[in-house]
Parts: sequence; structure tokens; C-alpha cells
Amino acid sequence: ISEVLIDSEKEMLMGDLVDLIKEELNVKTVTFTKDVSEYMNYVVKPNFKVAGKVFGPNIKFLGEELAKLDLDKVKELQAGNSINVFIHGEEVSVLPDYADIRISAKEGFNVAMDGNNFIILETNLTDELIEEGIAREMISKVQNLRKERDFNITDRITIYYNGDELVEKTVEHNMEFIKNETLAVSLIKSDNLSDTFDLNGHDTLLDVERKA
Repeated sequence: ISEVLIDSEKEMLMGDLVDLIKEELNVKTVTFTKDVSEYMNYVVKPNFKVAGKVFGPNIKFLGEELAKLDLDKVKELQAGNSINVFIHGEEVSVLPDYADIRISAKEGFNVAMDGNNFIILETNLTDELIEEGIAREMISKVQNLRKERDFNITDRITIYYNGDELVEKTVEHNMEFIKNETLAVSLIKSDNLSDTFDLNGHDTLLDVERKA
């Protein structure tokens, strides 16, 4: 994931946690945004089972007003607060139970909500992010191999690998990152490997050797 977007109202509360969020969610950036509606679609309709008993024949006009609500009003309802709308020139109170709120993410994003708290994940994957994901999977598999071989935590190693074109590019573009994370001295392509590992859908042969 390249970016997490959070309602700017939470910046004072969560601003000091940005580094932790990035580390735990493995994201590049955390952005506080004033307008989360840019990243999601929301539809508000009457809850006919509840509101129908109150509004009767005016339920149609309630629906028209709910359809026009801006995000601030929607968030009020999400938070359990009532809002006011005008029907036939008369101000009426709309309780949260009167509304059926449905929220979905726009293409390329995922939206999660809790009450009136919103968080958006940008899910578009660039070539760089795809390669980084494969590199991280390689690192994870190599670390498991280190444990299986009872290597010491400080042991330097050589990584032997063989994969498809994308794995080749990943190793080329992320060589130093993989080395630093695994204490590898070098990564060597080899045709004499037998153990296959799944690196995000890319079958890759891997082995490790402890350096003397």
C-alpha cells in the first residue's frame, strides 16, 4: 500500500503515531486530509422501516433531502447525532435511525469507518511497490531459512536464487535492501537449486549458505 489517508480532524490525536502507523501497516505515507469524500462514494436513503412511521407520505421528500447531504452531515449521523433538514419549508429533525447510509470506496481505494471516523487506503500498485513486495517476501523466506539452518543472528550469508523476469528485476533494483535485511554478502543466480518458494505469486528457487 502506498498511502493511508486519515480525516484531518484526527491529526492532533494521531499525529505522533505516524511512524508507528507506517511501520505496522507497511505503507509509504500517512496523510491527513480535510476532504475524505474525494476518495469514496456515499449514498444516504431513508430507513423506511423506521422513518416511514414518522414521515408518512413525506418520506419521499425526506429521501430527496438525504440524497443532498454533504459529508459533514453524514458524519454527524454516523456519530449518532441528529441533523435538521427542511421539508415543505419546515425544519424537521432527522435521527440517525431514520437514515440508511451506505459508503463505498472509489476505484483504487479502500475505505474503513468506525462511527464518524474514516480511514482510506490507496491500493493502486506501482511497479516499484510490486517489486518491493516481492523483495520483502524474499527477505521473509530467507530469514526463515536462516532459522531452519540454525544460523547465528550475526552470521553473514550468501543467497542463491532463480526466478522469473520480475524476480530478476526485483533483485537488481532492491539488492542493497535485501542484503541489509538478511546480512547477505551477495545474491547469486544459480541453476542448482531445488527448493521453490512463492514470492507473491512468483515461484522462486532459494537457498542460503553461511559464510566462513
